[in-house]
Amino acid sequence: MKRYCFTILLFISFFCLNEISAQDVIVSSTKLDQNTKGESLNQLNYKPSKDGVLKFDNGNWVTVKLDIPGALAQDDNFIHLSYSLLDTIELWTKDRNGKLKMQTQTGQAFKFNTRPYASTDFVFPVSQNIQDYYFRIYSSKPIVIPIDVVKNDKLIERLTLKDYLYGIFSGIILVMFLYNFVLYFLTRDKSYAYYVTYLFTLIFAQLALFGYTDRYITYD
Repeated sequence: MKRYCFTILLFISFFCLNEISAQDVIVSSTKLDQNTKGESLNQLNYKPSKDGVLKFDNGNWVTVKLDIPGALAQDDNFIHLSYSLLDTIELWTKDRNGKLKMQTQTGQAFKFNTRPYASTDFVFPVSQNIQDYYFRIYSSKPIVIPIDVVKNDKLIERLTLKDYLYGIFSGIILVMFLYNFVLYFLTRDKSYAYYVTYLFTLIFAQLALFGYTDRYITYD
């Protein structure tokens, strides 16, 4: 059972979490002191990412800089951070005077409706002609974030596919849960009770891992 669940999750992750577009977006990042103000994010030294995936240990504050080419700095494009386990994420952009100003503050530590886009991932709109975007991020969990810029229709397709695949996975586990739950009451065999408990823990853990508990259970 564990092998099958793991295979399904790998399948979903392959199609939904590691789909990095071949674009000219430059993704750079560095660790950050917690007391560093957002207004000074453009003064830090950033290390470019080779594959567009950010990787940091848990319990770190990090900052991410996106350099978006002019052709992609359009209102119908979105920045997609394909990762759900971020406690705090702030988006900073420059105002007309060239000073950084916070546009959005959201994350698992905040209400779900603080997200610009109602998704289990973190999605932010690209503003017309703004090419530099700074993110100030904290997570108590390990950070592994594929990040890219996608058009609106591609984003909807990607997020819808993810929801469908996780819906199928959850449906399979739910059917197995109900089947074994009935068997337990018919046979009173404790092994079925243990298996039912395992399945319940598995599905809840996966829903939490991929952000669905934030979206549907702990929305407020």
